[in-house]
Amino acid sequence: MKVKKKTAAFAILLLFFIYNLHAQVSIAPKIGLSYSKLEGVYSNAEYMPGAFFGSMLNFRIHKNYSFQSGILLSGKGTSLNYAEDDEDEILITYLEFPLNSIFIINAGAGFIQFFAGPYLGYAINGRYKYLEDENNLIERIRIGTSDTDEIKPLDIGLNFGVGYLFEGLEVQLGYSRSLSTISNLSDEKLFNNVITISLAYFFGNNTRQDRYHWYRRN
Repeated sequence: MKVKKKTAAFAILLLFFIYNLHAQVSIAPKIGLSYSKLEGVYSNAEYMPGAFFGSMLNFRIHKNYSFQSGILLSGKGTSLNYAEDDEDEILITYLEFPLNSIFIINAGAGFIQFFAGPYLGYAINGRYKYLEDENNLIERIRIGTSDTDEIKPLDIGLNFGVGYLFEGLEVQLGYSRSLSTISNLSDEKLFNNVITISLAYFFGNNTRQDRYHWYRRN
């Protein structure tokens, strides 16, 4: 009988924990615009526009701290300016996994965010595009770990920024940079540098107003 009571008590506590954990987890679709540049060997590199999208999970751990992670499809690269009418583009598409710690401060009806953390990118496509001078000719960039490949498949870096959250709607401005070269060539150093602005909307089983009051009272 005592064993059954202990088992029942443990089950109740476990369900309570799961319920509260679930109430603190929310998911969001995320979209954004980016300006990226490859720094290193290219002296003529300039920022070029791009975009990204995906989904994020937010784990509310404390009233002043959250953890966010997810998966994003992100376009990075650079514009190469050789002359007024001679410009090329390098575009590398990544599957990206950010791991951000978010510190939160109450600000009026919403919350100011300060976030930072590492990211892991996996390159799935690369291309070199010749623009005006060569009729938009596109060449594939080889991705891999062999001596004949140009770009490494993995990009590990850091990102940080600020944001604002109001009833589940989140706007963030961020910056990210590679920690090591993404070039597979021994005599060439390349680092992703990306400025981003993003929009996400977190939702779950709770209503927006319920979530808002949860943030306030915890």
